[in-house]
Amino acid sequence: MPPSETQVIERTTLAETSGIPSVEKILARFDGPLSAEGEGLIRRAYEAARQAHEGQKRKSGEPYFTHPAQVEWMLAENVRGYLPEAMRPAYDRWRALQK
Repeated sequence: MPPSETQVIERTTLAETSGIPSVEKILARFDGPLSAEGEGLIRRAYEAARQAHEGQKRKSGEPYFTHPAQVEWMLAENVRGYLPEAMRPAYDRWRALQK
């Protein structure tokens, strides 16, 4: 299904700013309240990705973390409550690798 006009405008606006959305902005995109567990999982996944890509740059010179954060920002509205469940296996694996 092609993206709606609103989705295209939102993507364009984000791409034009080339900014890294904060975890607060990502959480604000969810439609309705998240459980404390869901919000905590998103915050931990965001921080894990930020740390994993710290200091990495794209050929353009842009921080690598910009892309994962922008993808999470876009997905937050589309998958809403399903994101925490989808992220849990990746987060659990990351935690296991940290030990």
